[in-house]
Amino acid sequence: MKKLLRLLAMLLCVFALTACGDDDNDDNITEGKDGVYVINGHKFVDLGLPSGLLWATRNVGAEAIFEAGNYYSWGEIEPKNKYTLATYKWFDGDEFTKYTQEDGKRELDAADDVATVKWGKKCRLPKFAEAIELVTKCKWKWQVSYYNESRSGYLVTGPNGNSIFLPAAGFNTGSLIECSGESGDYLIKDITHRYESNQYIEILTFWERKIDPTESSFTSSYRVWGHSARPVATK
Repeated sequence: MKKLLRLLAMLLCVFALTACGDDDNDDNITEGKDGVYVINGHKFVDLGLPSGLLWATRNVGAEAIFEAGNYYSWGEIEPKNKYTLATYKWFDGDEFTKYTQEDGKRELDAADDVATVKWGKKCRLPKFAEAIELVTKCKWKWQVSYYNESRSGYLVTGPNGNSIFLPAAGFNTGSLIECSGESGDYLIKDITHRYESNQYIEILTFWERKIDPTESSFTSSYRVWGHSARPVATK
């Protein structure tokens, strides 16, 4: 009987340690040198922005900072072969079923935020105001071949001198990647403008050698199309 109780106690301890380890993994943030933070194994940079927001060094699905990564429809968490209404999670064949003018939801739930689902609960897509901050408070310099790789994009340098690279990965309009190497089209977590149709969202967009440090750097796009996802986090 004593051996059985001892065995049960050991199993309970192992279970408790495992559970704690899972929670720590989802909240693990480590500060490194030069304003670099590691959150659940993913690197983020403190750009010295007024908000203190941290920006990831790479896109979701990318193995390196210069890679395009995966493309995601707004409110979906997996890449697809086709980005159309027929394959969109929140369309039933007749109408959009979530994040509509009717339900009033204008910000992605954590379960529908690809950055949160893929990288952990401390991570998420940037909000509109945070993307504006990145555009207006940082210096943007076009790179033709970043790190000697065949990937163009913008080197974005914050007020403190730290920087991130945003690849010009283009966007997916169905099963075709458009404007790769010419434009960047990045998902935003919320919708601040009121569109007449539920099919539109706002994205952070830039074109080759052109970035306008105003709200005109943001444009509407079809929510079903595939866009890049760059996570952010707070300290």
